[in-house]
Amino acid sequence: MTIAHCTKTTSVHGPMTQRMRMRLRRAVMTVEQKELAREKARIRERTRTAAMTSEQKERRRCKARERARKIAAEKTKVPRKKRVVKRRPGQETIRPPPAITTPIMRKMTMTRMARRLGGDPISLFLDYKTVLEFIALIPNINTKITKLAHIIGELRDDPLYAEAVKEYRAVMSGLHSSRREQVGENQKSARDLKGWLEWPQILEVASRPTLDKFETAALALYTQLHPRRGEYRTLFCVRELPTEDVLAADKTANYLVLPDDKAPYALLQKYKTSGSKGSYRLEDIPKCVADLGRERMGGYLFEYRCREQSAWSAFIVKIFLRETGQRASINILRKAYVSWHLGPSSKPISENQKVLMAHHMGTSVQMLMSAYRKVA
Repeated sequence: MTIAHCTKTTSVHGPMTQRMRMRLRRAVMTVEQKELAREKARIRERTRTAAMTSEQKERRRCKARERARKIAAEKTKVPRKKRVVKRRPGQETIRPPPAITTPIMRKMTMTRMARRLGGDPISLFLDYKTVLEFIALIPNINTKITKLAHIIGELRDDPLYAEAVKEYRAVMSGLHSSRREQVGENQKSARDLKGWLEWPQILEVASRPTLDKFETAALALYTQLHPRRGEYRTLFCVRELPTEDVLAADKTANYLVLPDDKAPYALLQKYKTSGSKGSYRLEDIPKCVADLGRERMGGYLFEYRCREQSAWSAFIVKIFLRETGQRASINILRKAYVSWHLGPSSKPISENQKVLMAHHMGTSVQMLMSAYRKVA
């Protein structure tokens, strides 16, 4: 095996780091090659040192002393006694992560902004013009409003920032007005425009032969049925539903039922509006989805890597990004579906049909007409 071949090898734990590559090179080197490498390293170090200024050399020495102090402190530190957690047999000891409260979110926003602008956090937010210029560069209006709300919430009780807070509030009021006009006129947001595809384009992508079986099944659920949110990611494949006791005990499972002598269907118990709408039975399952479900009987329809909401959303976006160059998300699929079927290019539908469409999509008629229908 050559050195070049070894450096391209990947680890079972992921891509190889620089240190892992160096260790692998040394493992296959002869004594002469190792000595030659050491001599080259010494020459590089001497050249680098000769080109350094006195300030750079002093900074380097300070860093070396600081590292030495840390190493010495670690060696002399007395190990802290581990706290023993008493628990009953079989009881899990998973501790939930600390909650990120609103004050913490405010501080995080301000710290990140100060780091981006390269200023002192105390004096930076007094200079409201610089801060507002930075916020104006953010394309998403909702993100702008969120950042201004965090700044105002953190500074409003300090009289030092009274004038700056007044300016921040004036800008945020204008942004609220713009958002109300945008929603009221059913205009596409900046994020919508970034990944927008018309419904016929989405249908064309869903029928392409370049998709694998998981991608084909995922897009079939959004294009051959009313596009719902991300609940398809947790479909569990079974031949028949569990008993009523099991269903009553676990309301978080979603099932794809594939009986031998009946048409397949899905039972959705856990989705965004399940608290108010209850369980939902999904009929007319696409054939590609049923075939994939029979292959994966006794397990989840989609792979483990797609089972979290964020991972599932990224999975859908990557399909459209690869096929069309547009970052079409699940939300854009839902908006494109409603905009096409309620737009001038389609036949007008009755109020009852709108109610049915909203029901099958897991939303309300009000949200259907205001948030999802886009006319410009």
